[in-house]
Amino acid sequence: MSNTFYYFAFGSNLLNQRITLSNKSAKFIGIGKLSKHRLDFVGNSNRWKGGVATIVEDNKNDVLGCIWEMSKDDSDSLDRQEGYDQNPRIYGRKEVEIEKLDNNSVIRCRTY
Repeated sequence: MSNTFYYFAFGSNLLNQRITLSNKSAKFIGIGKLSKHRLDFVGNSNRWKGGVATIVEDNKNDVLGCIWEMSKDDSDSLDRQEGYDQNPRIYGRKEVEIEKLDNNSVIRCRTY
């Protein structure tokens, strides 16, 4: 059984400096595409001083982002960073299939 998982990031977690602040194991794997979704901004974050990036199902659009491989030891810290630990009903975590753009392979990833 693998000691790692894949995470599909968009928004601020596209930045290596941001994702590795609390998740030291994060390793960039490549650029990926989440089909049948769109990027949206909802709510208001006092921390970010504006809307919060999220993904919404949408048959006419796709979302590009980064694929990170991370140690399962960083799972809880990623949940905290994404706000999932505080209110999982509002900012959910789900598994999605991501097309890796450099070779068209499909990777199962966690995203929020």
